[in-house]
Formats: sequence, structure tokens, C-alpha cells
Amino acid sequence: MHRWESTTRYYVADLGRDLFGTWIVTRAWGGLGSRLGGTKTTPYPTKREAMNELRAIANTRRAHGYRPVAP
Repeated sequence: MHRWESTTRYYVADLGRDLFGTWIVTRAWGGLGSRLGGTKTTPYPTKREAMNELRAIANTRRAHGYRPVAP
């Protein structure tokens, strides 16, 4: 699991497999100290594509001022 935080928000991304063996990237986001937020799960045909998506998410989070947080 990968987690990033800004001063008021958080973003989490995780790589896993579903029951059928398809690679999935699950994202969750919201406000720190708030119950509001959302989730999104996206399937990928290969682990390589899913890992590429995680790298893209990490780059976007850094570009938006988020800092990585240890799980």
C-alpha cells in the first residue's frame, strides 16, 4: 500500500488481484479528519501495466504537493 498526504488531504493506492486473478489498482482519497472521500478500482491485464499505473499515480501525487507517508 502506498499513501500520500498534503496538509489537508490523503491519497492511497494499492496493487492486488481480484478473485479471477486480474490485477487491480485500488485508490482511495479524502480529507484528513473528514469522513468524505472516494474510491476507485481499475483492472489491468498485466502486472506490468498495473505497476506502471502506480508509478504514474506517485508522480502525480508528488506534482500536486503530496508527501509519501510510511504505511
